[in-house]
Amino acid sequence: MSLLQCTVQNPPSVIGAKAVTIRHLMRRVRGGSQSWLIEGEDDRYYIAKFQGNPQGNRTLINELYVYSLLLGLNVLTPPLYFIDLPENLAQHEDLYFTVGNKRTRPQGRLHLGSQVPVHPEKTAIFDYLPDRLLSKVCNLGDFATMLVLGIWCYHCDSLQAIFVRNQSVADTQYLAYIIDHGLYFGGVHWDLRDAPSRGLGLYKQVCSEVDMRTLTKEAVSTVQAISESTLLANAQAIPSAWFAPGERELFGRLIGSLRNRQPILPLMVTRYLNHLGF
Repeated sequence: MSLLQCTVQNPPSVIGAKAVTIRHLMRRVRGGSQSWLIEGEDDRYYIAKFQGNPQGNRTLINELYVYSLLLGLNVLTPPLYFIDLPENLAQHEDLYFTVGNKRTRPQGRLHLGSQVPVHPEKTAIFDYLPDRLLSKVCNLGDFATMLVLGIWCYHCDSLQAIFVRNQSVADTQYLAYIIDHGLYFGGVHWDLRDAPSRGLGLYKQVCSEVDMRTLTKEAVSTVQAISESTLLANAQAIPSAWFAPGERELFGRLIGSLRNRQPILPLMVTRYLNHLGF
């Protein structure tokens, strides 16, 4: 098996950066959080997830925390920015969540935006690539890291990625951006389980192109080297407004559980790889 090599620049950390104000609400995007594609006043585009969304504010917390882990693991993922929802747009007639037969509006002003890596109206973004094109993806090794992270942090959903053409090279290559981290830690449940049957689809596609055993072994070593101080520091960037009373302490205990899982991670990953058929 051969892995295509190319230069991939990991996006910078923007946690704690000044919030980007929404200029224009463009359209809804599919998904349980009922997010929106928005244009910011910085002339960039974002998938905005709002406080009060149907999946709950815990998914915002999960999203931001896992993003900080991905930066440390050098996994390609769109930069996250805090998003400011101005008062004139907060009352927009189309900005609401639908839950059953009820409509509710976003809460507060500070929300979360995943920066779209290309202009969404001018450049193609693929949420799926056929098997014959996977060998053209520069950073397939990131999927092995994501498998390890998903086991460690109990990702209770299928892995999601978007694919865009790598504009820095002449021949046809793609970059895979890992997206949508809201359902780590069991989503709103904030628990950690060993569930080896979750989210196999994309991993099974990638397995034919990379040496998953070797790459996951390397990823396990990297995850095990993450210090307790780093795990705690990553949580400090999460806005207090996103936590309900008592939840920050509860999230702190969840981080402690992550720390306890680091020594047993090799066994957990081996079990998952066996489930994949290695």
